[in-house]
Amino acid sequence: MKQRTYLTVILFIMALLTTPAMAQISITLDRAEINGQDITASRLIVVQPGEPLTGYLEVTVQSNEPVGTTVPVAATPNWWWDGYRTNADTYTPISPGAPQGAHTYRYDLPADLWSPYFPAGVIYYIGVFAGAVEDEAHLMSCDKNNGQYVWNAYPESGTNALDVANWSNVYWDQAVSVEGSVHGFKFCSGTVCGPGSYGGAAIMVQIASPQVEKELTLSPVADTFVSSSNRRYRDYRIPYSTYEKYVNYGDSSGLAIVRGKFGLFRSFSDWRASLIRFDLSEVSPDATIEEANLCLYQYMIWGEQVSIHRMKKDWKELEASWYESYKGGELWWGGWTNGQNYEPTASDLKSVTKEGWFCWNVQEDVGIFVNNPDENFGWFLKSAATTGSDETAIAFYSRNALRNDLRPYLYVRYTVGGSGPIGLSR
Repeated sequence: MKQRTYLTVILFIMALLTTPAMAQISITLDRAEINGQDITASRLIVVQPGEPLTGYLEVTVQSNEPVGTTVPVAATPNWWWDGYRTNADTYTPISPGAPQGAHTYRYDLPADLWSPYFPAGVIYYIGVFAGAVEDEAHLMSCDKNNGQYVWNAYPESGTNALDVANWSNVYWDQAVSVEGSVHGFKFCSGTVCGPGSYGGAAIMVQIASPQVEKELTLSPVADTFVSSSNRRYRDYRIPYSTYEKYVNYGDSSGLAIVRGKFGLFRSFSDWRASLIRFDLSEVSPDATIEEANLCLYQYMIWGEQVSIHRMKKDWKELEASWYESYKGGELWWGGWTNGQNYEPTASDLKSVTKEGWFCWNVQEDVGIFVNNPDENFGWFLKSAATTGSDETAIAFYSRNALRNDLRPYLYVRYTVGGSGPIGLSR
């Protein structure tokens, strides 16, 4: 019996030694919303240098300190901004003393807060803290100067106290951690401010690279037109006549569009439509396309409403015809009426009424091509009419036109930079 009692005591002592001690003070981040973004999960927001910051942090403070212990709650960014001369000015008192147990607090960012003007990728923090210290001033700093506690941001300022202003990245990263918050941290030495424990939860503010706006005017790398007509065509490149639907027009100086004859099965015959493609590799994949217009010069006297569609299949300039995409390639003649060869929904419509320049808005398409280069098969331009016959042609100059100033072009305006995260650095 005595042996069993000894064993029970030993096991009880071992349990005490191996059970983790409960943190005296800890903080849990419940919600963080900055500039309209919910960053509770990521705990990271990427902003432009000098960008205004608005929003709030909600936290739960868990205090296991003895009753009567002063546990003030305060919050702060860990940088200065214009209008503030010392870091002691930047912190916001939230509560002069958190009672025992769990209690929720909210920190609204200062009304005039904006991000630092520092190089891209630099990380700063916004944190909420609670500590078992003498008063609020001690919560932010243990540095005493002429009887006043001052929060100095930089070690070279002469301070040796390990306060919030001089926290290393280890503590800040622990405060940002989703798993928990800074806890059990000895605020500063007993000879300076007295012993204390600390709790903290924080979010990261990363400075993005500044946005830069760029413009490009691109010439096509390929263009041609196709004809569905069964009319005979004498091709000087081959020793016999053929039908137009088998002919390639890739070396033509013009790009034709003909509505054609509307007849049986509510479809068109003898129509013509044009293909055109541009190389967009010069546009950065992380670019934001602000504007993109494909422009063609019409030189005929007739008019037609012309729609532009994103092509879904590859083709070769000097080999494509109505019948096939290229010699020995896919026979795509059956895909012109059912949307297999091109996107059925038009990217844009334009009424071509006279001689001159006409431009189609292809902003969304350019964004798709830039992000998915393997899908850049260019565009298909055709009559937008769904009924009625019209065999008159409109024609645009192609990239083979004698006059450079009348050839097709694609104008793209885009911005780069300002996105993230771009690699964490402090």
